[in-house]
Amino acid sequence: MKSSNSHILQRIVILLSSVTIAGVIIMLFIRNELQLAYALLLAILLFILSAYSIVTSRGRLIDRYYGQLTSLIGSLSLEANQQPFTQKKNYRALSELEEVIADLNVSISKKTNELRNRNIELKKKQREALKQNKELTQAYVALKESRERYEKLVISLEEEYFLYQIDLSGNIKYVSPSVETILGYSIEDFKVKRNSTFTSNPINKSAKQAMKKVLNGKSQPKFLAELYHVDCSPRMLEISEVPVFNSNKELIAIEGIAHDITERYNAEELIREQEEKYRQVFNSASDFIFLFAMEKENTPGKFIEANTYTQKVLGYKQEELQQMTPEDLNAAEIWNEDHERVTGEKYERIWEAKDGTIINVEISEHLFKIKNKKATIAVARDITERKRAIEEIKFMNEELVNQKENLEALLDNLTQTQEQLVQSEKMAALGQLIAGVAHELSLIHI
Repeated sequence: MKSSNSHILQRIVILLSSVTIAGVIIMLFIRNELQLAYALLLAILLFILSAYSIVTSRGRLIDRYYGQLTSLIGSLSLEANQQPFTQKKNYRALSELEEVIADLNVSISKKTNELRNRNIELKKKQREALKQNKELTQAYVALKESRERYEKLVISLEEEYFLYQIDLSGNIKYVSPSVETILGYSIEDFKVKRNSTFTSNPINKSAKQAMKKVLNGKSQPKFLAELYHVDCSPRMLEISEVPVFNSNKELIAIEGIAHDITERYNAEELIREQEEKYRQVFNSASDFIFLFAMEKENTPGKFIEANTYTQKVLGYKQEELQQMTPEDLNAAEIWNEDHERVTGEKYERIWEAKDGTIINVEISEHLFKIKNKKATIAVARDITERKRAIEEIKFMNEELVNQKENLEALLDNLTQTQEQLVQSEKMAALGQLIAGVAHELSLIHI
């Protein structure tokens, strides 16, 4: 700091000295207008150089020009004492002065441009620094908010999730404290006993295969594994593991997250068992059972599913039925009636199987919703034999009625004949009686 101040002080002294020397030259040696102009010009240049030196601290460069100007002043002073001045020397001095001035202007212009460019660069860097600072501030705020959300998420997931990290030897290097909430083990116990917590469930075989592939650096989809709780009860975990690589793309660890889905898994297992039972009942029934979509205005849509009996008797595969509607089964040449569907009401149809077999069915159906879409489950019973028996009974009844009518007509004839016979017998008895009386009367007369 002292060196800088002394340097500035030195330049100020030089400036004042230059002005003084120029004044002395003007007062003592200048004898014509040309020399006066030279002296004034030199004094001004000395003043500019000294001032520029003070402002820019370009000491060495200014000293060089200052020395040249001082030399010119000295020569001018010397020439002032030598009379008369020659025109040739004046021109040479003027030429040298112009060269110095030109070099000085070029140097000043160059340095000014350098300073201007440097100032522009500094301003540009300043703007970039301010922009980066703003971006870093925003990134820091976003990171802070993200961290807070992550912490809240981790806290909220402690009852169902735990995190862990495995080294390339398969040993647990880190496990989150929530493992104690889920499996009942302390962090240290789980690190030691982790491999012995797997149950004998066959699902663990595929789980260990997936873990082995991840240890080889291959990402795997989520998989299930069953582990023992510290109380020996099984826990079903949904596990997601990913390989971790360093900047050189070298595998360094495995990170995983385990989700306790025991309750959901047990519920899904129960649903699967019930579904299997219902499916067995569905497919073992000896009636037509099928589901179909309901379109607008309660018109039947395409089949959704049909049981085995329906496929077997009608001769259509499941895929074929799914392209048909129940109305497509109607025997068009026989059935031409319409039926408005009413929930809980039975109705009849005459179906035609794929091979042309005619089947009389009695249908009952129930409307429900699947994912907010209307659907119908229907049970149709084959009443062809019953219809045939009814027709036979009807025919027999008609035959019996005809026979009854014939018997009644025969009975009427028999009754009439009987009456005629009775009448004949009465007339015969009366004739015999009259003949007997006549015979007795004839005997009396005799």
